[in-house]
Amino acid sequence: MFDTCFLMLPGQRKLDIFKQIREKLGQFETIVPSPVMAELEFLASSDTNARIGLQILEQKEFQMIASEMNADSSVVQIAIKLKARVASTDQLVRKKARLAGLKLVSLRQGNYIILE
Repeated sequence: MFDTCFLMLPGQRKLDIFKQIREKLGQFETIVPSPVMAELEFLASSDTNARIGLQILEQKEFQMIASEMNADSSVVQIAIKLKARVASTDQLVRKKARLAGLKLVSLRQGNYIILE
């Protein structure tokens, strides 16, 4: 389950987040809540990092799940339902995910994807 800030990492840090995650997890399904996609599309009009994240995401196979909640809440709530990992650098999202017992995909030292 990807949040907006995590999908912007390829532009910000020049990282291939999908490759690093695949190296650690093997094959995985990319899931993006609809509010995250909407947020990314909105930011892409003025933010290069969002535009890069959107372009990379559109080249991948991904599942978009509809949600009426805001982006952060939808990431956590859908991840709970699907028992999915949460990929986020947002401290509040990470805290909510941990409290819900979810596993995380995180960034360490600015360049390394780790699993928690």
